[in-house]
Amino acid sequence: YFRLKVDFPLEYAISPETSDRPETWQPGRVIELSARGLKMLIDAPLLPDTQVSLRFRLPAPPTPMAIQGIVLRVVEQHEHKTLLVAFYPDVPEKWRDAIMQYLTIAQRAMLRGERVP
Repeated sequence: YFRLKVDFPLEYAISPETSDRPETWQPGRVIELSARGLKMLIDAPLLPDTQVSLRFRLPAPPTPMAIQGIVLRVVEQHEHKTLLVAFYPDVPEKWRDAIMQYLTIAQRAMLRGERVP
């Protein structure tokens, strides 16, 4: 799937199935997006194979997303930030279509030299 560098907020929570703590939403940033996964920057470390709930809003057209994902790998980890890749193995087709629509809009804007929504 096509991947695009982006920058917009998301919220994530460790899924209750993989934690003994209640689901607590934390802020983060989506910095790369595809129809199959994303790269995100967060404040807390997470381990590979951690199941996470992800919530974010696609900028164009404005579309709220709620997807279950799994941490695939940690790319970088610094004192206060973690860059990681998560994928969504069972994303519903309507969400995948919405992401693909946004990626197409953004890619066309880039090719025309316009600001990516």
